[in-house]
Amino acid sequence: MVHSRWRKLAYSAGSLSAAVSYQAFSAYLFYFYVQVCALPIPLYSLGFAIYGIWNAINDPLFGYISDRTRTKWGRRIPYVVFGNIPLMLSFMLVWAPYVEHINSTLLSFSLFGSEVKLLGLPLDLFLYFVIIGSLFDTFYTMVILAWTALFPEMFTDLKERTEVNAYRQLFSVIGLILGLALPLTLVKLLGSWWMMGVLLGLVTGAGVFLSLLGSKETKVFAMEEPLGVMEAFKFTLKNRSFLTFVLANLMIQYIFLIEVQQIPIFMAFAVGAGEYETSLFLLAVFVMVVVGLPIWKKIIDTKGPRFATMVSFAAFGFVLAPLLVISDYTTLLAFSPVLGIALCGPMIVIDILISDVIDEDEVRTGKRREGMYFGANALIMRLATVLVAASVLILPIFGYIEGAPTQTASAIFGIRLLITVFPILAALAGILIMKYYPLYGEYLDSIKEKIKQMHEEKLKKTAA
Repeated sequence: MVHSRWRKLAYSAGSLSAAVSYQAFSAYLFYFYVQVCALPIPLYSLGFAIYGIWNAINDPLFGYISDRTRTKWGRRIPYVVFGNIPLMLSFMLVWAPYVEHINSTLLSFSLFGSEVKLLGLPLDLFLYFVIIGSLFDTFYTMVILAWTALFPEMFTDLKERTEVNAYRQLFSVIGLILGLALPLTLVKLLGSWWMMGVLLGLVTGAGVFLSLLGSKETKVFAMEEPLGVMEAFKFTLKNRSFLTFVLANLMIQYIFLIEVQQIPIFMAFAVGAGEYETSLFLLAVFVMVVVGLPIWKKIIDTKGPRFATMVSFAAFGFVLAPLLVISDYTTLLAFSPVLGIALCGPMIVIDILISDVIDEDEVRTGKRREGMYFGANALIMRLATVLVAASVLILPIFGYIEGAPTQTASAIFGIRLLITVFPILAALAGILIMKYYPLYGEYLDSIKEKIKQMHEEKLKKTAA
């Protein structure tokens, strides 16, 4: 089925919400709780690992539940509708703490003007960080996983998928600018982290509601009897295409997550940039992501998603290397175009790859299982948070002091290692993994042809 452009654009607006909330959360969680609130890094690392484990569990759980949901509104849309407001509120609460400290010595922790005294500092702040972070992730998963699972169901043709994915990436870039480039500026303009959270939370909710205007479920897929949970996991985890895809995606998510978490402190201490300079740099990077969209779309259309993924790993790893030595803001700003274009590649290719994996699975099982695949993907992909939690533990080794206005040369070198050497090694691993990804060339073409025939037959049965 070919969809109208307005439906494609409306559906794609969900990418704005997904990007704003998750990117702001991912990018500034470390900066806010460690640098602003002075939560000790070992506690941050433990809390972030706990969050990552829960994150990994709830994704396949909600994916499986949504695959088995049967309502008159569909199996995905109800989760988007009823989870949106809790998603907004939990995101806002992430930024509610007000903490007084001297360097890494905590003095008080308050919420909305009332001091919190339960177990004492820093445990009170640690528990709040873990609980609210996990609540945010629960509602984020409920809403965004259900919305994302509609993508391969609604758009089955490669050309249409590539078109819609380009629209989604445009909305993602807007969300990335709001969620990554502007929070520090918003904090300075609005006077508090809480007000920044309220504003971006409202933007998140608005994008989700807009996406519902373009969302539509295909009844024929909802009528199918889903596989049992054990059988579903068996087919999912034995799928070679899925396993190679998800391990490569784990590398991508690790690279993105460690970059966005460390860029704010890299800008502050390694480059000496203020809030506005950091926002300008990130804005320049993500403007160039837009420029990179047609470039990567052309590579995908002509060479296929597997080749584009391998090239994107190589490009992103290559452009990160200079950050090991750049310390001048003007030089860094001039370097932003190549960073933005390289960043665009992994962003645009992921949903195309997993959609092909889901198509192959339908050919094998006869059923559409977007929820299970997106959930299982998230199960492994979210383990990137555990890898990042372990990686940031090198900062205390190099002498990083939580909440300190300046850092030693050794601590700054540790920050540089985190945003260059660690991601480059992950990019090399990603290239190696994608060499074994089987969905390309004539085999992929045969899957597309079989899927087209299967969907035509299913629609005929429904019409009859």
